[in-house]
Amino acid sequence: MNLNLANGDNQKAIENLNSAIKLDPKNYYLPYTLGAVLDGLGKPKEAETAYKNALIIKPDYFDANYNLGALYFNQGVELNNVALQLSDDKAFAAKMKEADILFKKSITSLEKAEHAKPKDVDTLNSLLILYQRVEDNINYQRVSKKLGK
Repeated sequence: MNLNLANGDNQKAIENLNSAIKLDPKNYYLPYTLGAVLDGLGKPKEAETAYKNALIIKPDYFDANYNLGALYFNQGVELNNVALQLSDDKAFAAKMKEADILFKKSITSLEKAEHAKPKDVDTLNSLLILYQRVEDNINYQRVSKKLGK
């Protein structure tokens, strides 16, 4: 798989990962790796499914929780940027609502990542941004203190 990825043969790497997952269905790292490959290829729905499959096996797996949270966060940012380009108030509000749903999903995954690694700065900084976005002042203050801000 690593050789396929290094050579840019992503399709073969995906095939090999899927085969490995069938052979070792309790290995949480394999669906996580599949998710990371799919995420890198711009296939967010498939990546989301793979990350969730890793979390079914190991719910407290930091990397899968963090990457899933980042996936939702990035999708929310994309929708937010689309909304900012809209001149119609109703369309703007609808896109922002979609973005907020993704930001809340991101918070859920990143909080699980925080639980697994309470001092991870990237996770804490992401949560800080998200808490500010959703106006969760209590958690914003909690994370600010953890970060020493």
